[in-house]
Amino acid sequence: MRARPPHLALSLALISLSVATLGVSARVDAATGWIPPPSVTAVVSSATFAPGSTHPIEMTVRANGVPASLNWVAAAGGGFTLGVSPSSGSITVPADSIRRVTLSVTVPALAIGAASLSIDITNQIGGGHVMKTSSAIISASGGRPEVWPTPSTWFAPASTSGTVSFQVRSLLGTAESLVVTDGRLNPDPNNSDALFHGSAFPVDVSLPGGATITLSEPTTIAGSAYAGNANSVQCSITSNEGISTAVGYALVSASLADSLPTALYPVGVTPMSGPAAARDGAVELTGRGLWLLPAGLDGVRVLSAGSELARIGPVDTDANGSDDRLVGQIRVPSFAASIAVVPGFVSPAGDTLDLGLLAAGRAGLMLVDLRNVIGPLFGTWEDFFDLDRNGIDDRILRMISLPGFATDVTWFRAPSGRIVALVADADTGSVPVAADYNPSLVAGGTGSGVAAIDVSAALDSLGGVPYGAGTLSTPGSALDLELRRAGSGAPDLAVADGPEGVSLYHLTTGGGAPATVTFTPLGSVALSSAWGAPYARDACWISNTRDSVYLAVAASSGGIEVVRAPLGGAPSLVMTQQTLAPAIGLAGAWTGNLAVGMGSGGVALMRAPGAAELNQISPASAAPYTAPVALARAQAWIEGRALEVAWHRTPSASATSLQFLSTTGPIPDLLVSDGPRALLLRPGQATIVAVGEEPSPPRVLPLAVSVAPNPLGERAEIRVFDASAPAGSGASEVEVEIFDVQGRVVGRIRSGAGPGAGVGAAASPGTLSNLARLTWDGRNDRGRRLASGRYWLRVRAGAREATRAVLILR
Repeated sequence: MRARPPHLALSLALISLSVATLGVSARVDAATGWIPPPSVTAVVSSATFAPGSTHPIEMTVRANGVPASLNWVAAAGGGFTLGVSPSSGSITVPADSIRRVTLSVTVPALAIGAASLSIDITNQIGGGHVMKTSSAIISASGGRPEVWPTPSTWFAPASTSGTVSFQVRSLLGTAESLVVTDGRLNPDPNNSDALFHGSAFPVDVSLPGGATITLSEPTTIAGSAYAGNANSVQCSITSNEGISTAVGYALVSASLADSLPTALYPVGVTPMSGPAAARDGAVELTGRGLWLLPAGLDGVRVLSAGSELARIGPVDTDANGSDDRLVGQIRVPSFAASIAVVPGFVSPAGDTLDLGLLAAGRAGLMLVDLRNVIGPLFGTWEDFFDLDRNGIDDRILRMISLPGFATDVTWFRAPSGRIVALVADADTGSVPVAADYNPSLVAGGTGSGVAAIDVSAALDSLGGVPYGAGTLSTPGSALDLELRRAGSGAPDLAVADGPEGVSLYHLTTGGGAPATVTFTPLGSVALSSAWGAPYARDACWISNTRDSVYLAVAASSGGIEVVRAPLGGAPSLVMTQQTLAPAIGLAGAWTGNLAVGMGSGGVALMRAPGAAELNQISPASAAPYTAPVALARAQAWIEGRALEVAWHRTPSASATSLQFLSTTGPIPDLLVSDGPRALLLRPGQATIVAVGEEPSPPRVLPLAVSVAPNPLGERAEIRVFDASAPAGSGASEVEVEIFDVQGRVVGRIRSGAGPGAGVGAAASPGTLSNLARLTWDGRNDRGRRLASGRYWLRVRAGAREATRAVLILR
């Protein structure tokens, strides 16, 4: 079960407002195929020079987005002693500017082979390590030709055509025939497969004795590249005397603003040592500034949740070889597939701790003490977390074996107060959370379906206390679990059941130790094959539909499918949306948006229809509401826009799981488990078109809100009713927040607050059915009249809330 931040939800339910009114572009904001560079790009050329000679080479430095004040130190090594002058220095580079540092290198008279030149770059303020760049200087011994790039780096704006050129100088008195080969690489590990287009050098050339010729490789800098991205171009010359090699660079000096995405663009990359494949992505340790990221065979990695995540890595200021944002690791003797956190859990021994419930693949369920997850500042991991030196993390309190592959875990609190964990125990044969999961390799029936475990009993110090709370055998392969919590009542459970689609169950829990869970079937849904063979791999509740009535399902080749799951009723399929590639992972934001992980297909950002539209879909409805609605990619629906609004993909994409962060803004940032990296994508200018309700547990009797007149011209009356309160019971304090189309709070009104309740607002409580009556004159918190357009009111009274759209016409 994904933890959802306690913020408002921004719904996409109101479709009557036209696209032209909202200023929304109908195109999908597409990926560029590139990851932006780090804050500093630095490259230094390689060359082949004659023994006993001195030549200049250049280091090119670009400050990407922010100014850079840097110190640098050059060090030589390798097969001979290379002279370098100067060997250190300082450089200041204004933001989005390029500076060059000229170095003089001397090849000794008797040099043979190659020397290395590495340049370590640090910040002038604080001295933190920024990066290291390196090159090779080869001795042109035996009379082989000299070769060097000129200039060392060719830089130009994106979408510019030019050449990367090299000088080739003969060291012989006679002409010779040369064979020329080339190579093109991307020096940035985040963009290793992103290459500029170009044609090759001529293969055979003639070099006159003692002469110098120029070889050029036509190159076009990619129009979609970011400023600071680069390619290296290698020129290798094969002569009778041996091979001479040089490396020059093509660098993007300025990007094309129109070619870069305004939504779902990368703002952070944290390199991982192994694939960060998991079911539901990262989980926040609330109030501790940390994220737990299940990372398969690499265990659970602990990431700093601060602004450092929004940096392109690696970030290694202490130069210890480890990214500074990876602050801890829980080593698991199996596969870390998914983790859930029970905050403030009180153990049978009376300890209070954040308890981790870890779905650990073939090892079943692990109970983990999360009180100390930061890595040691000194010593080794074993010194702190493996005192008995058995190779198993001491923070693992108990391992509960299951017959299959534990792929997901969630939990709820029973009426008795006991914590019950639910584990999805999938069939074995292929790793369920991996991008290359292959259902044809799965041995049916090897998993147990859903296992319920009384966590309190499992941790009981007596050891022999039974902890099994029940099992649910599912017809397919249980890959993901999503709970719908009905306040203090019994929850409902949705199971993404692989080839069998989605099943829903109502849970009841008996008392005793262990607690006993009864699974009452509510119905199953076979998914649509409109876009390919469906296979339910992940699911999430759509948060902008009241009481979480709708469930989104990542259905592999079947795309994204939406299931209606009414409280106490049978589920049904209402919509299927085609995706660029098979849908593997799914995440929902409190804004009503969905993010889809598609493995090598990257990540798609979608807007989820709200209940106002979804409620109209049924088999008996006329088009475009005939169920199930099948939408192709880029196909517009009823309001003339496609549901997919943005996507991001690079050649190395491997997106398996996702999680929206609890950040503010129109749509929160998205943290993606993307192969060997944690990728932070920013939705940016993806548009919000309505404000919906917070994705909290179902409310039996929500608030009722009326606004009159609506549309309003100069003044409107807002009336708030709470149907759960008896008539004449008096008013509760009511707060109203006013949002614009960008999701920004532009005004607030409070009842019973007297003068100053909000500029441009007057409030007075009523007396009928806990009624509050407020007036609003259409002004913002600064007293300025708001422009014509649509706005949304979020009304709160205690724990209850409701929303209402308002149209201002001036």
